Amino acid sequence: MRSTRFKRLGLLYLIALLGIALSIITSQSLVQRFIGNQEDDSRVINVAGRQRMLSQKISKLILKIQNNPKARLVDQLDSTIMLFTKSHQGLLNGDEELGLKGRNSDTVKSMFSGIQSHYNEIVDNAKTIISTYRVDGDSASFEKSIDLILDHEHAFLINMDRIVFQYDDEAKQKVSLLS
Repeated sequence: MRSTRFKRLGLLYLIALLGIALSIITSQSLVQRFIGNQEDDSRVINVAGRQRMLSQKISKLILKIQNNPKARLVDQLDSTIMLFTKSHQGLLNGDEELGLKGRNSDTVKSMFSGIQSHYNEIVDNAKTIISTYRVDGDSASFEKSIDLILDHEHAFLINMDRIVFQYDDEAKQKVSLLS
């Protein structure tokens, strides 16, 4: 009778240990997955923040080109526009090379829709400046493109700030959820 009781207690002890081990493994797995998602979130916030800087860099470069058109500055503008475009598309749709998944909330998608026209004007007019410098040198379209970029850069910057803060808020909500 005593040995049966000890066997039963031993079995219950073993079941309890297995339950504890299983819960530790499960919670560790969930925490590791969450940490991976947080790394994704930090990358998204970083790239979105960089978009703000790139929009300002584009404006700075076009003003430099306006005052002193040099091939080096036009090449910098070209490479900046390529990174600006790649980052924008990566934030929207994901980009493995940039480490972006492209998983946006409906709020963020709506916010991106709101800046799309500003983004398009900046990119299209920067490309016009580049081609104008490299091909025909038409100063009228050059000046018009500069004015359009400057008109849209501020609105893009303000709304991109909002997107960065939205990404940050969503990341904080995920941390609160895990806690």
